[in-house]
Amino acid sequence: MEVKFLEHIEIDKAKWDQSINQALNKLPYAFSWYLDAVSPNWHALVSDDYNFVFPLTWRKKLCFNYLCQPLFTQQLGIFSSQPIDFAISNAFLNAIPSKFKLIEININSFNPAAGNKFIAAKRLNFELELNRPYEEIRKFYSDNQKRNINKAKRNELSLNQPDISEVISLFRHDRGMKIERMKDESYELLRILYSTLKQKGLCYLRGVSDGNQTICGGLFIQTDYRIIFLFQEIVLLGNPQAPCHY
Repeated sequence: MEVKFLEHIEIDKAKWDQSINQALNKLPYAFSWYLDAVSPNWHALVSDDYNFVFPLTWRKKLCFNYLCQPLFTQQLGIFSSQPIDFAISNAFLNAIPSKFKLIEININSFNPAAGNKFIAAKRLNFELELNRPYEEIRKFYSDNQKRNINKAKRNELSLNQPDISEVISLFRHDRGMKIERMKDESYELLRILYSTLKQKGLCYLRGVSDGNQTICGGLFIQTDYRIIFLFQEIVLLGNPQAPCHY
């Protein structure tokens, strides 16, 4: 297999997005417009006229080039309409240019583990099948989750539709203060990403109100094949250490 390295300016984004759209393992993170938002000037590895593609999300610190996982981008790696075996995975990973001195990326679950050149670690991902009636799904809720739902009903919590600024503000002034990686540019990136997703009709915001204020907010990506819980902030009254996930 011949794997070609392409700099950003060389990438045919029409072919790229067609490849992602037809991929067995397609994810919204891998489309060119998403990558443009989270990792401007990303490069790529391609093979077989874009039948196999691999985005290279890179950064530069001083004279040091490295690959890293962008914020709000859970997994990338190789995407294709064809099955991806160990040999293909290794061919792409070995084709990463040597100028990238450090590589810390999350490949997707359809990519076999790397060979001896790389150290691979498994990470948990939670997926819920939604193609069943709600009452059937609810049967599998934990007892604690059912208690939380009943508690929300007793406290007359209700759904609302906050704006992105409100969700970001909740996060920024609580859990975000303790996360070193979340800088001013991180929040601006989220605004840009939200605007891009909204223009394409691929996201929505949901919040929970206690009748006086929004105490929980989340940003969801919705496509024709999955819903992704992208960003969340929860503030529990009387508990400034409330957990948050993004």
